[in-house]
Amino acid sequence: MDSITKYYLMSLLVIQPARVQDVERYIVNNTNLMSVDSNLKSKIREVHNNLRRSKAIFPVRKGSYCINQTLAMKLRNSSVRKNVLNQRFFQLKADRKKI
Repeated sequence: MDSITKYYLMSLLVIQPARVQDVERYIVNNTNLMSVDSNLKSKIREVHNNLRRSKAIFPVRKGSYCINQTLAMKLRNSSVRKNVLNQRFFQLKADRKKI
């Protein structure tokens, strides 16, 4: 699994259900990948299409996607579980401040 796929899945796990644009914004705002890779958005779209074709993500509404349950459990049980929980916590805090 390459780094962009990993960031895409972890970001979607934190903010799901989400649109591709939401995941792009989250990755750009919370990582420094944009400074490393100039065509990051096109790579994110490519990863999204590959995951959609392989049924790793599924649509819940028009344009919004979630990770399927088996992949979500694998991601949560991996070594990054605590990181995902922390990201979700801080994302919720940031969303509350906007209200």
